[in-house]
Amino acid sequence: MDGAIWGLIGTAVGALASIGTTWIAGRHSANLQKQVASLDRVERARSFQRQNLLDLQEALNDALRMVTRGHLEDVASFKEKGHWGQFFLSEDVNEGVRATGRKASILIERVADDALRSDLRRVTAISSQVLLAKTHEEAEANFAAMVNSSTEATEHMGRVLRSLY
Repeated sequence: MDGAIWGLIGTAVGALASIGTTWIAGRHSANLQKQVASLDRVERARSFQRQNLLDLQEALNDALRMVTRGHLEDVASFKEKGHWGQFFLSEDVNEGVRATGRKASILIERVADDALRSDLRRVTAISSQVLLAKTHEEAEANFAAMVNSSTEATEHMGRVLRSLY
């Protein structure tokens, strides 16, 4: 009878060890799956930000180019007529400023980096002031500020973009 009891105890211990091993392996597997899912989520977010910033570089360049065209139309009109801000932009420039500004604004709101988003908002705010200026001098000052702020924001965007690779 002593052998039977020891056999039963050995079977029970073996079964408990097997159950424990299975439980530990399952728990380890679940933790690995959570880590893989978390890493995948982080990489998807980084990939989204990279693509958004690449798209934003193009959109911001287009928007600033259209503001520059509008500013040049205003300057030409001022030189021809002698009055500032009394004439409308051409339809294609006006629509271009609106469309490119809208696209840039949408992409700016998708930027995860708060400081960069703030810099980019400042660029778009200054660029709109170029076309809303009441005097030629004010427009020129706003245009210079737009160029400076866009250069700084572009450099900042480049640093953020490089950190995502």
